[in-house]
Amino acid sequence: MPKVKRLNKIIHPNSRKAMELASKEHHKARHARTVECTKNKTNVLIKKIQWFREQITIENQQEKMETEIEIDESQAFKVKNIYSIEDMHKLIDLYFHRFDDEIEQIKLKNSIGKRNIGQYFSREKSIQMTLESEKNEYETSGLSVPDLTLSDNVNLIRSWKGERSKLPTIKLKLIKKN
Repeated sequence: MPKVKRLNKIIHPNSRKAMELASKEHHKARHARTVECTKNKTNVLIKKIQWFREQITIENQQEKMETEIEIDESQAFKVKNIYSIEDMHKLIDLYFHRFDDEIEQIKLKNSIGKRNIGQYFSREKSIQMTLESEKNEYETSGLSVPDLTLSDNVNLIRSWKGERSKLPTIKLKLIKKN
């Protein structure tokens, strides 16, 4: 019969056993924080790649048929197999304006009421902080975006459905503002 630990035994706070238990709890908490931080970084990367995927992919068959008949500038951009660095800079500029509709909606809702501080103040601040940090990263060290200068990578991104397992196969590139 295995030995059963007695949980009701009182442990002195300065004992070695107490230090060991505290160390184990600290390790569990630290590990949980690390896992959560990694998940958040991965989710941000997935959202970024999905946004770029939406910009370079024609979604349905009807749009594909229309592009074969009549190709306008935005459709021609989505049909390319390889993108130049200038195209990537244009996409990054579009990426910085991805929240414009949401900010406009927030300002419209805030203008209706009589309050000075709007109802969506925290969301507006989080958008501003996100954009400031991304723009700062783009201007200083470079923004990590999917490498669209490689045709294999472009095809991989277009066929990607958002799975975490295929995330390491997508090549990223640091693009720095000129």
